[in-house]
Amino acid sequence: MSQKESFVTPLPKDHPLYKMVGRVASEWSHVEHRLDTIIWALSGTTNERCACITSQIMGVPNRCNAITTLGSFTGISENALKLVNKVKGRSFQIVDDRNRLIHDPWYMEYPAGMAAQFKAMPLKNTHYGLKPVTEAEINKIIQTIKEFGQMAMDARKAVLAELKALRGKSA
Repeated sequence: MSQKESFVTPLPKDHPLYKMVGRVASEWSHVEHRLDTIIWALSGTTNERCACITSQIMGVPNRCNAITTLGSFTGISENALKLVNKVKGRSFQIVDDRNRLIHDPWYMEYPAGMAAQFKAMPLKNTHYGLKPVTEAEINKIIQTIKEFGQMAMDARKAVLAELKALRGKSA
C-alpha cells in the first residue's frame, strides 16, 4: 500500500469516542429540557398537556420563540425576554457543532489508526473528506454546551421569578 492509500471502516462498537458523543447528545437534551420547562410554566396548563406541544418543537430557536411570545402575553419583562433571545442567538454555532459531531459518520482510518469523521462541507469549515477529531475537541464542545446550558438556566430563573411575582399579584 502506498503512503497515500488508506481505507476506512466504522469505529469499533466499543470505541471510547461513542461515549463522548453520547455525552454531547445528553448535555444538549438538558438544555432543551430547561427551555421546555419555561414553556410549560408560561402555558397556563399542566406540564403533561404542554409536553404534548413542546415535544413537537424542534431546536432551541423555536423554543425561544415560543418563550418570548408566551412571555409577552404573560407580562414577562423585556429584560427577561432579552436573556431568552441571547440564548437563541448564541445557539446557532453551538447546535451546528453538536449536529456535526453527532450526525457526521465516524470511521477508523487505516493505516494511521485514527478516529475520524467524514465531513461534507460543514457550514463554516468547507472541509470535504475524513477529518480526525480528538477527545480534546469533543471535550471542548461538551464544555461549551454546559456553559450554554447555564445561560439557558439563567434565562429560566429570570422568567420564572417574574412569572411567580406576576401570579402572586393576580392571586
